[in-house]
Amino acid sequence: MSSFLSNKYLEYRKRSLEPPKPIDADLHCSTCGYNIRGLTVGRNCPECGTQITRDIGSADVLLDGSESDRQRTKWGLTLLAFALIGTPIKCLGGFIWLVFFPSSANTFVLAGFDLAFALAWAAGTWLLLSKRLDAHNPNWRVPRLIARWTQMFFPISLGLWLLAATQSANVGASSTLLKLELALTILGYLGAIGLVLTLHRLACGAELDTSARRINLAMWMLSIPSLILMTIPDQVFWVSLLLIGPVVLVWCWFVLMLGRGVLTMQRHVSWSLRLAQDAPLRSQRVADTRRELDAAVRAQIRTTPGPLDEVPLDREEH
Repeated sequence: MSSFLSNKYLEYRKRSLEPPKPIDADLHCSTCGYNIRGLTVGRNCPECGTQITRDIGSADVLLDGSESDRQRTKWGLTLLAFALIGTPIKCLGGFIWLVFFPSSANTFVLAGFDLAFALAWAAGTWLLLSKRLDAHNPNWRVPRLIARWTQMFFPISLGLWLLAATQSANVGASSTLLKLELALTILGYLGAIGLVLTLHRLACGAELDTSARRINLAMWMLSIPSLILMTIPDQVFWVSLLLIGPVVLVWCWFVLMLGRGVLTMQRHVSWSLRLAQDAPLRSQRVADTRRELDAAVRAQIRTTPGPLDEVPLDREEH
């Protein structure tokens, strides 16, 4: 242990003694996305004032690539945040509907909302986990492919559930569809673990510490209530709802926490795109302001009279 700490200290000491060098690559500020190429480590970002560290922007995969790549990342994170924030809201609303107004509750309406959120989740995963991630870390390829394809199982499993619900006359077919639906759901949850791990890695690379903490906490805490809810049958006694309610609240809380972390990442990418699109306009505004200031200064300058322009003094003696 002491040897490990000594080596880490020597490495840190070596890096801290190195003189700062200008950044010679197109890196971006972790807060606003400003291109910090040409600046030195230790200075502040001229756009937002964030201090430039030694590793700033070097692993920010979210801001890497062309503008179209970042637009794809932005829409992927938007759809994921929409699904993560909408699902617990629907879950709480559906739970209240089923408990207090069971006669008017319609499970097909709730399943329709679930299907919409599942489609948004699958589409967001497909847009976010693109092939370009493999260029930054080849070890991401297998987890990326597993997470990207398994999230397609969620809308398929919900479709199977709806199909099984309509097969009430055919008990054998309905049972087979429900077993297949359960298997696809379990595979989807396993793939979701890889997706959340990738989100956490992307947040850490972008130095979004708050987002990374939220994703990490939700990743570890969501497994327990999720397993409990998966074992609960569709038909339960109303007394059991007193025990199910707290589990539902805990599950919704951590899903919302995960959604907030993803939403922070989405704002990070959106702000970068906004600055990139505003850069040409910013240069034009600076040039226009400079011309206006130069014109104002020229208007205030008084020309000094020359020898021939001097007014003769009145030398008449009174």
